[in-house]
Parts: sequence; structure tokens; C-alpha cells
Amino acid sequence: MLDLTAAPSREQTLLLTTMAQQYLMEGQWPVWQFTVDTLDRHDLDAEELIRSLPRVGSTGHVGPSYGLTTHISFHISDDDRPALTIAAAVHVPELQPYVADPFLRVLHALIAIQRSAPLSTQKAARPRFTREDIERELPGLPKGFLARLPDVLTHEPATWGGSSGTEDGAWWRELRREIRQYRDATTLHEYVQTTARLITAQAEALPAPHPWCQLPRPLQPSACTLPKNSLPSWRPRTTTFRTDKLLALVRELNANYGRRASVRVPDAAPSDPGSHPAGLSVRRSSSTSSRTGRGAGPRRCT
Repeated sequence: MLDLTAAPSREQTLLLTTMAQQYLMEGQWPVWQFTVDTLDRHDLDAEELIRSLPRVGSTGHVGPSYGLTTHISFHISDDDRPALTIAAAVHVPELQPYVADPFLRVLHALIAIQRSAPLSTQKAARPRFTREDIERELPGLPKGFLARLPDVLTHEPATWGGSSGTEDGAWWRELRREIRQYRDATTLHEYVQTTARLITAQAEALPAPHPWCQLPRPLQPSACTLPKNSLPSWRPRTTTFRTDKLLALVRELNANYGRRASVRVPDAAPSDPGSHPAGLSVRRSSSTSSRTGRGAGPRRCT
């Protein structure tokens, strides 16, 4: 199992601090283009660095995983805002008083709410909480952290999952019973280690993908060879094909089609089947053609 608390490289640390400093100054994570351009000035590839950060759990797009950032897709758009997780605060101490410490306080307040929720014998329902509940239980939390609380809870394994929404303008979220597994994680390192252990166990418990089809066996190289003189010669040869004759045929075909389409007969009453010669179909000219005097037939191609 990868150790998310292990010290990252100097280049990885620069990536984390670049994102964290903008969050601390502006209250929101910077757009990815800013991070890319900033690391370009240090001759570093931001996309390569963010993919090199340690991550536990599933390695593909299916199954749980957790790392130092919320980025899990292969490509990041310029206007995306990948965020740092609580685990990243281990390597960026500046984030601890503004992100990690408030989160741990909220986490244990939610554990207390889940454990003390009233039980019902007639209705199956998970306990809910709102941001007002958090503010009442934990006064003095940083305002910037409270504003981003829904996003923080969505990306942390301890609190992700469950339903959420708004009711009368107030945000709410359900609590899962799995949150009790974090009741002994009182420090940042304990939380990160507990999360890594649980996510790794969940990923390992996933069933292996079903082999829908067997891959074909690779073809073995053939030992037989053809005689050198058995292959035809592909040297350029003269030909009797003439393009001018082909163009003449196309023009003749065009002319015949145009003469056939230009045949017009007067309109006949529907009750008079003999008003036009046999073998000719009646074409009714549109009102536009009768006004302009031009036929409705297709144009001749030249």
C-alpha cells in the first residue's frame, strides 16, 4: 500500500504549494491553466507531476481511490479547478489551520450526530445534517471553509456517498454508518492512514472484471518463404486508357439526361387517361417555374 504521508519530491511539493497558496489568498482553487503556466516558468510539466502523485485504491476509472488531489481523470481542462484533499495538508502545513483542522472537527461532530440519531421502527431513514447544524455545533469555523464544505465532504472518503440536496434554500446531506470507522482518527496523520487502509481494502474487494471474450492468439511467424522470382513485377507500364474518351462519354450521358428531363406535356384532367402519349409521364410545373419561364428540370453538369 502506498504511503500518502511519505515526503513528495521537490517538484511535487512545488505543485502542491502553488495550488495551496492561491486557495489561501483567494478562497478558491486556481484554474488549471494558472498552475500549468506557473510551473512552466520552472521548466516543469504540471500534468506529468499531478499524475505522479501517490494514490491508493483502484488504478482505473472504476472503484474507489484517494490521493493528494481530487483529480482522477486523464485530462484536465484549462478552466478546471482541481483541489487538494485533506491528505495534502500533511505536506503543505499552511493548509492545516484552514482546511485540515476544521475538517477533523466537523468529522467528529458528524460522527456524534450519526451515533446519537433517533431510531425508528417504522421508517428507514439516514440521519441528516445541514450547514446550520455545523455552525451551531462548531462556532468559529473559517468562513472560507464553510463556503466550500459541501465540496470538501464530497471528495473525502469519510463523508462521500449518501444523498444531498437543498430544502427551503438550506443545504443538507445524509450520513452513512461507515463514518463510524473514523471515530479513532483524531489527528491528521491518523485520518490519512485510516483512509488509505479502508480505500485499499475496498478496492481489493472488488470482483475481477469478467472476460467477455478471449483474446486471439498471436500469429506465429511463418517458416515458409516464397521464391524471389514468384512475385509479379510492379514496374510502370504503358496503358491504352484515355481520359478524353471517358469525359466524352460523361458529356453524352449528361446531354441525354438533360433532353429527357426537359420533355413537358400539357396538364391533362385526371379523368382523361388518354390526354398524353403512352410511355411519357406528366410533370406539373411549379408556380415559380411558370412565372420565370424556366423549366423545373435539373441542371446540366458541364
